[in-house]
Amino acid sequence: MNRFALCAMTVLVLAQFGQAEGQRIVLQISEQGPELRGDLSDPLWAKAPLLDGFVRLNTKEPAKTPTEARVLCTRDFLYVGVVCHEPRMSGLVAAVNEHDDAVWTDDCVEIMLDPAQGQAHMYHWIVNSKGTIWDGAHTAGGGTMAGFDSTARARVSKGTDRWSVEIALPLAEIGGRPVPGETWGLNVGRERKGAEPEVSSWAPSSGFSDP
Repeated sequence: MNRFALCAMTVLVLAQFGQAEGQRIVLQISEQGPELRGDLSDPLWAKAPLLDGFVRLNTKEPAKTPTEARVLCTRDFLYVGVVCHEPRMSGLVAAVNEHDDAVWTDDCVEIMLDPAQGQAHMYHWIVNSKGTIWDGAHTAGGGTMAGFDSTARARVSKGTDRWSVEIALPLAEIGGRPVPGETWGLNVGRERKGAEPEVSSWAPSSGFSDP
């Protein structure tokens, strides 16, 4: 899990969780968010910090198939855009169509947001290459809390050698805007299925359900 702290009214700082010398990424809080197109083509994404160097689950080894993410923030939404490089697009697994169905059984990206730093709930969104969303919240012990259902919006795009997703997460549904000096946790993960399965994430992790 990585942390971001609101250190001023107009700035967020992302810092890697659990690593004393981890990355620190500065986010400007924008008045306007990007138009969700699925392919990160809105010019605002080009100004967003890049989250790369994804590592395989339970290790710090680089993922075999690269993934990159970008993050933007307004006063009402956190926007995450993820590009999943994929040399076997014909083998992409995308079977789930219903909201809150088992989206994790498909090729998918996962966004984990932990406002309370492991003391309460970690909010979790999973999106497949069809734009189907699963959302939920986990307790500090790793259990899933029933009843959380957000109005997050996602768009996806597919190319010849990659697929991508953009998602807008309403801050009001997870306790509201961060306050100055507050630190939250953030991680971005990817589950790759098919002939060469791989699970990777921006911050080193042993799993995606425990804050």
